[in-house]
Amino acid sequence: MKTTEEEAQAMLYGDNDDFEIILDELEELDRWSATSRLIVRQMSTDKFFETYYSQGATEQQDQAPFEYAGTVTWNEVAPVEEMCLVYRPIPKEQ
Repeated sequence: MKTTEEEAQAMLYGDNDDFEIILDELEELDRWSATSRLIVRQMSTDKFFETYYSQGATEQQDQAPFEYAGTVTWNEVAPVEEMCLVYRPIPKEQ
């Protein structure tokens, strides 16, 4: 799917009723910008789409999400349930 930067910003800011934000997650942070992963669900088709955007990391960096992107490319994705192994502390007997 392709959208304009304005349409992508509307999805990110919740201003498009056909799209619901599923995930907006910080992926990478450097000194000047923050890159995030955005996944949305299109309500009318029940399809999921993913893209990445950058924005200024501080108030001194004047960079809005999708600014200067022109056309934003969204890749269709699907939710997949995964198992994850975690380690928890064992309580010590007193």
